[in-house]
Amino acid sequence: MSQVLAAFEPLSQATLKRLQTEYNEDTVSSVLYFLGSLFTGIWDSDNTQVRPVHTSVLDFLLDEKRSKKFRVDLQQGHELLAKGSFHVMFRDLHFNMGNLESSYVMNSEIKDLETKLSNTLTPELIYACCWWDLHLQNIEPSDLWVHDLGEFFSGYSLYWMEVLGLMKKIHIASRTARHTMTFLDNLQGKMEYSDLKKLMTDILVFIQVFGKRRAVFSRQINDWPDQQVILKGHTQGIDAVAFSPDGKRIVSGSWDESIRIWNADTGEAIGDPLQGHSHGVSSVAFSPDGKRIVSGSWDRSIRIWNADTGEAIGDPLQGHLYGVSSVAFSPDGKRIVSGSNDCSIRIWNADTGEAIGDPLQGHSHWVISVACSPDGKRIVSGSRDKSIRIWNADTGEAIGDPLQGHSEEVKSVAFSPDGKRIVSGSDDCSIRIWNADTGEEIGDPLQGHSHGVGSVAISPDGKRIVSGSRDKSIRIWNADPGEAIGDPLQGHSEEVKSVAFSPDGKRIVSGSKDNSIRIWNVDTGEAIGDPLQGHSDEVQSVAISPDGKRIVSGSWDNSIRIWNADTGEAIGYPLQGHSHIVSSVAFSPDGKRIVSGSDDTSIRIWNADTGEVIGNPLQGHSHGVDSVAISPDGRRIVSGSLDRSIRIWNADTGEAIGDPLQGHSHGVSSVAFSPDGKRIVSGSWDSSIRIWNADTGEAIGDHLQGHSEEIDSVAFSPDGKRIVSGSFDRLIRIWNADTGEAIGDPLQGHSHGVSSIAFSPDGKRIVSGSWDSSIRIWNADTGEAIGYPLQGHLHIVNSVAFSPDGKRIVSGSRDKSIRIWNADPGEAIGDPLQGHSEEVQSVAFSPDGKRIVSESDDCSIRIWNADTGEEIGDLLQEHSQGVSSVAFSPDDRRAVSIMQEKPLTGSNTTSRNYNSIKHSQNPHHYPINQYFSFYSCHLDDEGWLHGWHSDLGFSVIIIWIPPKFRPTLLFPPTHVIISQNGSCTLDLLNFACGKDWIQCSRSNVAPVFRE
Repeated sequence: MSQVLAAFEPLSQATLKRLQTEYNEDTVSSVLYFLGSLFTGIWDSDNTQVRPVHTSVLDFLLDEKRSKKFRVDLQQGHELLAKGSFHVMFRDLHFNMGNLESSYVMNSEIKDLETKLSNTLTPELIYACCWWDLHLQNIEPSDLWVHDLGEFFSGYSLYWMEVLGLMKKIHIASRTARHTMTFLDNLQGKMEYSDLKKLMTDILVFIQVFGKRRAVFSRQINDWPDQQVILKGHTQGIDAVAFSPDGKRIVSGSWDESIRIWNADTGEAIGDPLQGHSHGVSSVAFSPDGKRIVSGSWDRSIRIWNADTGEAIGDPLQGHLYGVSSVAFSPDGKRIVSGSNDCSIRIWNADTGEAIGDPLQGHSHWVISVACSPDGKRIVSGSRDKSIRIWNADTGEAIGDPLQGHSEEVKSVAFSPDGKRIVSGSDDCSIRIWNADTGEEIGDPLQGHSHGVGSVAISPDGKRIVSGSRDKSIRIWNADPGEAIGDPLQGHSEEVKSVAFSPDGKRIVSGSKDNSIRIWNVDTGEAIGDPLQGHSDEVQSVAISPDGKRIVSGSWDNSIRIWNADTGEAIGYPLQGHSHIVSSVAFSPDGKRIVSGSDDTSIRIWNADTGEVIGNPLQGHSHGVDSVAISPDGRRIVSGSLDRSIRIWNADTGEAIGDPLQGHSHGVSSVAFSPDGKRIVSGSWDSSIRIWNADTGEAIGDHLQGHSEEIDSVAFSPDGKRIVSGSFDRLIRIWNADTGEAIGDPLQGHSHGVSSIAFSPDGKRIVSGSWDSSIRIWNADTGEAIGYPLQGHLHIVNSVAFSPDGKRIVSGSRDKSIRIWNADPGEAIGDPLQGHSEEVQSVAFSPDGKRIVSESDDCSIRIWNADTGEEIGDLLQEHSQGVSSVAFSPDDRRAVSIMQEKPLTGSNTTSRNYNSIKHSQNPHHYPINQYFSFYSCHLDDEGWLHGWHSDLGFSVIIIWIPPKFRPTLLFPPTHVIISQNGSCTLDLLNFACGKDWIQCSRSNVAPVFRE
């Protein structure tokens, strides 16, 4: 019986039996059989949850004065469940808990993942993984537990974290590590467990950095906008934040078991933390008059606090059998409503703390969200049982039948301002609107999100609904016909956790797992100003102050931040949009537009004068877009993608023209229009070049074959009669554009791959940029090198271009700089153009030669004065991921850019991706295994090694590099590192990955670092 009462969520008899170490299964059944008058679920099936029929049963059995010899020792229950949890985890945890077939595929991309997991993740294992630390926290510290703790963390912790990750509850790991540290600190005697404590510290660091598959790091604090106020003080994750009614204070609840009150203007803590809860605080709210705060906790209690003094008012409100997930005040402040994991809702007298009536029973699973109607007469609740219920707030009786319709758990519920409608968001990817009086659904579900909806809100006038989803987007809906208004609001790079309307209904604020908060214009759907950056972990909740002037956010980085909602406008600050690498930019022929391409799979067109985005992103490619170009008349855009296709777009409407051009067997790295706009040339990682009819999309002739490795750059001569190509085989080749035959011998001179190539305007010279950090000028007729290599860049030259008059050359490099060169003597003109914070991927001159446009892996595009080298205006920042290609329109008014909706990597920097099979014979190519070479790979900021997979045709994550090896790891183009710590290389020749990754648990397939 003690185990039933000590459990942190209701358990079935079957689960209780499997958690046993002290009693056999028959004992469990025989004991519970006689308790049918005290507990529900006793005489039902073994899979029915067992729970007390009323809270008075719990109170009686735990009170020794009342129950006497029948008193239940709750600590004994915690001890038994802790032992049972370890027993189950030692028995069931193993490598590859999800039975996942490949290390290259994200969990979100696996079909029927839940079905696969249901066969492995049993109810008892899920319970053990989630709650064992809380049971350990509730028993007397003893050295007897150290052996189990040591065995668990040294042998099973990675498998345990895999389970938590599959369940999307990885945050539990950091909570557990902290609780274990506290447990070890409280042990009596002289024994010290330094090794185990060190392991706990390592796990905390591991979770902090790698708790998400892709992490987003905050900028340096000096780069944060002045309007941000950082509220720091909590030592663990923050689950809830709320503004006071006058907007002057903020209250926060945390997993560190405390509540804090903050000055909303200065960000300073007001008084000491509110202490009293024994477990994490899940929900907080101010009373309507701002004088009290109510908090709900996983310790099963609710507390009321004096908002001015921080003192607790009265005793805790006890009654829920399991954790409290949601609390709210009634509009008149006289009552408090709470929802719990015990499947019930309770109403409390806010003055006396006494429960009003019996619990509101009806849900068969956890209550996740509760809200009061504007008149305070009704309560709405959403549950994991997939239903919504409406309750009479005075009598506690259910009003009508449950609102059924969602096929997955209901994550969020809200009343309309007039109380006549209810809106709900669910993990079934839909939003539903309900008649609050009849319970009938109004219209069809609002469909559009591709993943679960975690948050919904109704505008103050009740005419619009906003929803945030795990698909990373925000949608606005017309509340009456239920139709989507405009396109999804794109910009977040991870799931959207929370959304809210401003009091005037003109703005929306969103908080995301990508650690940022964004403000949006409700009418245009455009992002207003910069993303609010500063959190170092996912943003769990956001809210706008009643006057609409401030935004508050709570994050798993343990901080709360306040933002000035007015100065978030883009005045003097760059517009944000690209959330990943910008890989290519170009001017239109008339210099009035810029086109940019990014690793977030989209193409964007910009006004070159104002820096504003023109229209919506051009979407269509299924993988990253690496190159774009505009036709000479400015009417069409061509793009080449890692999905092996080429697409042609209408530059005015953004619509795709015809079907994709198919023919390459690997990703397309470079595309260009012929001078008359009638042909397109493309270069690919399949080592071939193709020519296409720009009107029909048909291939003209056969592949142009000759290069032995990937083609990285192609271009037409000004008269359209020749094509030049640069390859990773270090060669430059010139081709007859009509016959496809090679003209003369290859141009040789670079010591590493050729990354960029261009003809001079008169067609007499060719300029090339290389991985050997140099630039070379060639005679286009004889193929001979002109002068010496242009030296100055400290790293790979990614892009080169001639000025319109042919007198200057511009180059962009991985050393983050841009250089301008005199094309005749080959000398550098002035100092390098500095400003980008990451490598420069693409550069181009405007048609009049007066401006230079550059794009970088810092997700921005910059425009420069070509004569002075000074930057012109603000950054162009709108892509949500890296831009891979940009180009100007012929009329100089617009530009187009490309970005990838599905990022290929999670890095802030990238290398070009290359086929690597042929590199394995050359030691200078740094071979890894049959699929990768170091030249096709790069390290991201978290230490993950990404590489282009030659067979699959796209970039994949390979392995994580430990921090100690990164500084001295030999990586292209470095061949030797001289340091007091020596150097190391990575040997993955026997490393199992992809579909072979399940062999990683064997010792002979582990990666080897050679120092």
